[in-house]
Amino acid sequence: MKNRSDREVVLAAVSNHGCALAAASKKLKNDREIVLAAVRTYRHALMYASKKLKNDREVVLAAVRTSCYALMYASEELKNDREVVLAAVPRGAVALMYASEELKNDREFVHLAVARYGAVLKYASNEIKKDREVVLTAVKRNWFALMYASGELRNDREIMLAAVTQNGTVLSFASEELREDAFLKDWASLSLKGQRNRRAREAFLRKHSERTAKLRAQVDLWLIRHGKVDEISAKRRRVCYV
Repeated sequence: MKNRSDREVVLAAVSNHGCALAAASKKLKNDREIVLAAVRTYRHALMYASKKLKNDREVVLAAVRTSCYALMYASEELKNDREVVLAAVPRGAVALMYASEELKNDREFVHLAVARYGAVLKYASNEIKKDREVVLTAVKRNWFALMYASGELRNDREIMLAAVTQNGTVLSFASEELREDAFLKDWASLSLKGQRNRRAREAFLRKHSERTAKLRAQVDLWLIRHGKVDEISAKRRRVCYV
């Protein structure tokens, strides 16, 4: 790039193509405004920033909100910053890959992360992949998270149900016992046909009417105990019985 030391020229260049920061002078790679403009238009722009700006919280936050890959180039200190990493999570699962080992082993943090993007479970520590609550949250958010759960939890009926309600094909990863579970098999089939298919849904409810009735009773009991008797009929119209 010509005029690599001309601030006005470089700013205009990186504002359109952040990769232009690679050709900027050393001085301008340490210019906050220029780097901020670059990271907002190119996911790897932070790689070319000065060491000082790789440790600038505002710059790094702007970068990871553009792309989770930007976290790769952040300082070690900011890779251990909960807010910075959480800001990167919605942009992709690899955000946790570039986070500090401390955060990967932090149960509370990983639980917050999988609630935003379930697939980040892939990069959590093996110990956390055995945590039932964390895994269930991840799978409810994204069925694909089941692939990263411990073997034991992949055979957990509630976790498997959370997955098959989104994608019926994942039942093939369950234990032999769960693969033969009539309720799970029918849910998997319903998921494949589409849960909005009225006939498929009604057939499912007829077949499992006893289970449905029990769940209705549980909902009614909860409403009665909380003084919401008048809401029973309305609630029945809205509640998901499975």
